[in-house]
Order: sequence, then structure tokens, then C-alpha cells
Amino acid sequence: MSASARASAVRDVTASSVGPLAAILAVGLLLRLLFIGSTGFHNDVRAFESWTLTLHDNAPWVFYAKAGFADYPPGYFVV
Repeated sequence: MSASARASAVRDVTASSVGPLAAILAVGLLLRLLFIGSTGFHNDVRAFESWTLTLHDNAPWVFYAKAGFADYPPGYFVV
């Protein structure tokens, strides 16, 4: 296969895959906008609030000793 034939094949695949990808992204955006007013999962939100208060009151290096249950890796909470 020549270089020009390969380039043509790549252009054909790229052009034909833009439509479905755009549709998937649009549906994902619409679903997120539909649920934007939701409060989320109550237990998860409470856990994040607890962890935030623990980090506020204590140094980061003692977080896991003070937090009780925390199943996220170190460094995640500063992101």
C-alpha cells in the first residue's frame, strides 16, 4: 500500500467516525445537564465533607490516622 493510499484511508476513517463520536459526546453532555441540580449520593457527599474537615483541622501527613475510613490514595484530596 502506498503512502498516499494509506493517507486516504486514514482520512476516510477519521471523517466517518466524527459523526458518531459527536453524537456520543452530545448525549453525555445532555445527561449531565439533566442531572446538574441533583445533590449526588448522600453518603459520598458526607464522606467528602468529613474528609475535608479532617484535612482542615489536621496536617495532611496525619490525615489517615485521624480520618477513620478513607479509601482514596494519598494526594487525591489536594486535587
